[in-house]
Amino acid sequence: MNLQVWNNEQLSAYIGTKKLRARERVPGFKILCADTVMGRDHVFQCDPYSQTTSLSHLEMQPDTTLSNGAYDRHLVALDAGQLIGIVAFAWTNALPQSSDQTFWRNYLRFIEVRRTERREGIATTMIDALDELEFIQGKVLQLSGYTKQGKRIVKPKIQASLKAQNYAVISRAHTTEIPKGYGWH
Repeated sequence: MNLQVWNNEQLSAYIGTKKLRARERVPGFKILCADTVMGRDHVFQCDPYSQTTSLSHLEMQPDTTLSNGAYDRHLVALDAGQLIGIVAFAWTNALPQSSDQTFWRNYLRFIEVRRTERREGIATTMIDALDELEFIQGKVLQLSGYTKQGKRIVKPKIQASLKAQNYAVISRAHTTEIPKGYGWH
């Protein structure tokens, strides 16, 4: 297994090889589907990042001229060229299905492992790698909500793994103001 960081274009190309119809799931996955990338603008209804002024140091991207989705990144686990796990992120200043806009951050959308590879440590390996991801360094990472199983298994693992020395971590409930510095907020 190897881990790679993909952008939306790479994820779309991979999903495109599966010849799926709209909303059809990638085989073996419950969440990952043909609309994962294309539907991001419907889920995160926010103004264009390129038109944002007065950004804090935690909101800065190297190139501020791109579309919002161009900043999205995904940590993927591959085995023999096949995607077996994903941690999907969206660069947004709005919560899913909300028009309230606050500050820009990497929103962790979901973590998923292909059904046939579950309970083999793939999610743990991906979570352990999050702390070193270049695209979250110097930024805000917002954790999404958890399923029942996620609260029991994933949440404690994330809390133990993320050091947040070079980035800020906030919960889904944190929607008001941008954190003042790095660490858990």
